Amino acid sequence: MNVFDRLAPFIQDFIYQNKWEELHGNQVAACEVIFDSDDNLLLSSGTASGKTEAAFLPILTELYEHPSASVGVMYISPLKALINDQFKRLDLLLEGSNIPVTKWHGDASETGKSRLIKHPEGATTTDIACLADMMLPYTVMRQENLTPESVQGFYQPRGVVGINQNTAQMEIAEEFVKYLFSQEVQSAQLDDGFPVLEAALQDKKREAESDYAANYYMMSSWDFGGEKIELEAGFPTAEEVGAFIQMCGTLTRPAKQERIIWNLYQEEADQYLEGAVDAKTAAKNIARKVDTYLAE
Repeated sequence: MNVFDRLAPFIQDFIYQNKWEELHGNQVAACEVIFDSDDNLLLSSGTASGKTEAAFLPILTELYEHPSASVGVMYISPLKALINDQFKRLDLLLEGSNIPVTKWHGDASETGKSRLIKHPEGATTTDIACLADMMLPYTVMRQENLTPESVQGFYQPRGVVGINQNTAQMEIAEEFVKYLFSQEVQSAQLDDGFPVLEAALQDKKREAESDYAANYYMMSSWDFGGEKIELEAGFPTAEEVGAFIQMCGTLTRPAKQERIIWNLYQEEADQYLEGAVDAKTAAKNIARKVDTYLAE
């Protein structure tokens, strides 16, 4: 039996409907590993080579054939816009599968979050910018025996620095940039993004082992329709941070979120998640509004 025949029926339908001529080599190889072994799998291939599908096609097939009593897949992204994009792609792929997918970040609809907490099946996505951001999702992943994944090698720069080639203060500017990338600055605990200096990034493991981390925890609660949900979370372990740092090394594609377009998308996405419009209507409204914005 070839790989295509082993995929879930809704995935086969999706492939036919989108007129894929064949699966990429990395997708076939990923399916063979996931279907035929208990080995861990590391995917590494070029941009636009189908890495996302290489992971999700076999994983969602497994989830379809062996339904999870809780969240079956958690996909972690450093960028809200990527979460939204991934959610849209998965939502289309999962049509007819009865597998729900939920996006979870600060601007996401409370309706979708409530649905996930009350009925924790399927997949979810979130973003991480510091160790504190890892507390809640990693607590959930430990409880549900899940592991994080990146989104197509994307990351969101917290800032960009450069030097004007016409500056009259070139030496001072160069010294300032060097200082920004020094161990002193890169190791500062600012909680506004991860350092780009490798030695400073490795320091995050020591931060996870510190007395501060051992004695710090947070309690988060949500009130959904009168039902109160509470979750207590602590810092991630040094091992979890080490694995996260390794994943950071695979992030090679910087991306910047366009806030206005994000807001246009969010408005219609909320309408869809709340049941006010169907997916096709929401998509058309988003396309129309984005086209109008870009034309201006």
